[in-house]
Amino acid sequence: MIRVFAVEDHPVTLSGIKSMFRPHRDGIMIAGSAPNVDLFIKTTKADQFDVIILDLYIPGFLPTDNVSKIKSAFPEKPIAIFTSEEREVWKRKMMDAGVNAYVFKNADREEIKFIIRKISTGEFCFSGSPDLVQGARDPLRKLVFTDNHLEIVSLLAQGKTQAEISLIKGTGASNIEKTLVTIRKKAKVKSNFELIKVFIERGFI
Repeated sequence: MIRVFAVEDHPVTLSGIKSMFRPHRDGIMIAGSAPNVDLFIKTTKADQFDVIILDLYIPGFLPTDNVSKIKSAFPEKPIAIFTSEEREVWKRKMMDAGVNAYVFKNADREEIKFIIRKISTGEFCFSGSPDLVQGARDPLRKLVFTDNHLEIVSLLAQGKTQAEISLIKGTGASNIEKTLVTIRKKAKVKSNFELIKVFIERGFI
């Protein structure tokens, strides 16, 4: 489950963000919200969220200062700018400031979900890219793979055998095989080789 904290001063926009995701359907939940960065930092601990959605323009605060404050308080947490500002100058400024994503407010749920999942693993995504939009609409991206699923396939991709994975995970080899059967069915592939290929191509690992 990816926990998102929203820093947004517009009640209507915040309401839209909160209603956008359903934890069981999307694997994403809104863990909290604040109208500005100072209140967010003052009242929130790092173990309460995984990803930050930050409005570009918050009255009384400079966008670059907001990013700097967040990165100082929570250096390991990825930031997605959520804005209607489409000018390239601001996208470049935010990239230079170190944000992980720049998302337009007219993006649909699938694109935003795609971006949140990508940056939660440390990657970078910027709204409007044709590859990004195409990836967001990939049917496979509508599936939710657990952290356990991702770890097992990642270990396979590293060349580990199922017996080795069972030792690493502290469980029986038969449980690893049952889990892999489940993952292959969800991904609609027949072999572990195909599974690894699909997960790498889709950016899951």
